[in-house]
Amino acid sequence: MEKENYFLIAILIIAVAGLAFASIGFFKKTDAVSESKSAVNSNSGNENLNKNSNNEGMGYETKSSESDVTIDLTPKKFENGKLYIDISVNTHTVDLEQFDLTKIVKLEYDKTSLFPESAPKLSGHHNSGTLIFNAQKEIKKFKIIIKGIPGIEERQFEW
Repeated sequence: MEKENYFLIAILIIAVAGLAFASIGFFKKTDAVSESKSAVNSNSGNENLNKNSNNEGMGYETKSSESDVTIDLTPKKFENGKLYIDISVNTHTVDLEQFDLTKIVKLEYDKTSLFPESAPKLSGHHNSGTLIFNAQKEIKKFKIIIKGIPGIEERQFEW
C-alpha cells in the first residue's frame, strides 16, 4: 500500500509541474505578442495593429486586425503592374468558407478602387495566401478595406 501512495504522489507532482510549465509558456507567448503590436487608429474601432517586423520586398510593415477573426496583411511586391499582398486569416470561432475575398476585399489608391483579381479560397479556421491586384502602376500610399468578416464589420489597413 505504501508503494501505491508514493506512485500516486509522483503522478500528482508530475501533473502539477506540467500544468505550471504549460501555463507559463502560454502567458509568456501572449505577452510577447501584445508587446510586439501597437495601435494604429484607436478612434476607428477597427483595432488595426502594426507588427514590428522586417519584411523583405516592398518594405511595408505587416498590419493586423484582431477580433473573432484575426487578419494579417503584408504588401510584398509590385511586379508587371500587379500588387502582391500576403494575407493570413485565423479564427477559432467562425467558419471562413462562407467568405469570398475577391468580393469583400478592396484596394483604394489615388481615387481608384479595385477588387483583387486573385485571392486565396478560405476554408476552415486557418488560411494564408496572396491577394493580387491589377494596379497598372506602382503605388506607394494605399488602403485595403475588408468588409463583412465577423467581429469588425469594416477593417481598414493603410500604408
